[in-house]
Amino acid sequence: MELQIKSNTLDIEKILEKSLSDVLGDDIDNILMRKVEKVISTVVNEKIDNLAIGEKWLNDQKLAEHFGKEKRQIQYLLRKMELDPVARKYISKEGGRSTKVKVFEAWESWYEDQKYKSKSEPFAWVA
Repeated sequence: MELQIKSNTLDIEKILEKSLSDVLGDDIDNILMRKVEKVISTVVNEKIDNLAIGEKWLNDQKLAEHFGKEKRQIQYLLRKMELDPVARKYISKEGGRSTKVKVFEAWESWYEDQKYKSKSEPFAWVA
C-alpha cells in the first residue's frame, strides 16, 4: 500500500514538472535555482539586520535616527571625533562616511565628560 502511494506521488511530481515546464517555457531547474538564490539573499539580509546594533557601521542619517538627534548634530560630533587620533580609526569614508556605533557611543560619553575639565584625558578604545 505504501509503495503504491509513493509511486503515485512520484507520478504526480513528474506530471507537475512537465506541466510547469510546458506552461512556463522554462526548465524547472532554472526556476528552482532562482528560488534558492532568493532564499539565500533573504537569509543573508536577515543575518545582517540581526547583527547587534553596536557591531554595525552606520552613516550619518542612520546614526542620527538611532540616537534620536538631528543629522547636523551628529555631523558636528563626527567632525570633532575625526580630530581625535584614536577615534578617527573607526570612521570610514569609503562610499560616504560611516561610523562604528559602539565607538561613537563611547566617544560621545567621553566627550561630554571631558567637555568642562581643565585637563582632559585622552580617549581610549579597546576593541
